[in-house]
Amino acid sequence: MEVNTQLWEVEDVLRGLEKSQDFGTSFVAAARSVYQLNDRRAAVKKEINLLTGSIIVEEKSYEKYD
Repeated sequence: MEVNTQLWEVEDVLRGLEKSQDFGTSFVAAARSVYQLNDRRAAVKKEINLLTGSIIVEEKSYEKYD
């Protein structure tokens, strides 16, 4: 749940910056962290699914950024 909480917090930051029309370095950093956190979230979900023997294993494929 930690990753989900971090995502929610970042989304709140982004919405606040959007509301104030502040698209500076804080906005860029927060926006970039969204896809990094989503990648971590996907890895955690996959690990849980594999450990529990779930027949549903979500695979997401995105362009590498690192």
